[in-house]
Amino acid sequence: MVVTTANTIIVSTIELAIFLGLTKQGLYERGELPPAGFISVGGRECWLPGTAEDWDKTYREKHGVEHPASKNGAKQEPTHLIVMG
Repeated sequence: MVVTTANTIIVSTIELAIFLGLTKQGLYERGELPPAGFISVGGRECWLPGTAEDWDKTYREKHGVEHPASKNGAKQEPTHLIVMG
């Protein structure tokens, strides 16, 4: 099965950081998280990839950061996802 962002939900801050090419520490150092797309039944914040990417782009433009501060500098697909469909 091929996982695309069209049917992906990011379910944790670790997965959010990985998706954006950041470390978890790098994500938390920003001092804010993107608005959650929704809250799961268990109370977890969840994000849609487009919302996360838009937030990341806005953050980088606002703070003059060109590339994510990550271990490898590249976005990765999260390893644990809920795939709809």
